[in-house]
Amino acid sequence: MFDSGIRSASDVVKALAIGAKFVFVGRLWVWGLSIMGEHGVRHVMTSLLSELDILMNVGGFQSIDQFDRNMLESYPPSYD
Repeated sequence: MFDSGIRSASDVVKALAIGAKFVFVGRLWVWGLSIMGEHGVRHVMTSLLSELDILMNVGGFQSIDQFDRNMLESYPPSYD
């Protein structure tokens, strides 16, 4: 479970990669609700799913089951 400052699909992917089984996205839908009501919630959640789809395609991932710690780079790569 991960519930801390999720703002984008990249945050969701990082949380899943470090082992979260699910991720809360309350901040997004509350923001959408406060701006445009139900339509705003639908918009931000659709945007999040679209962003996740793009991120997975660009990264070459077929499923979220493929996310693991190895995909995260926590230090600069060596360009020797």
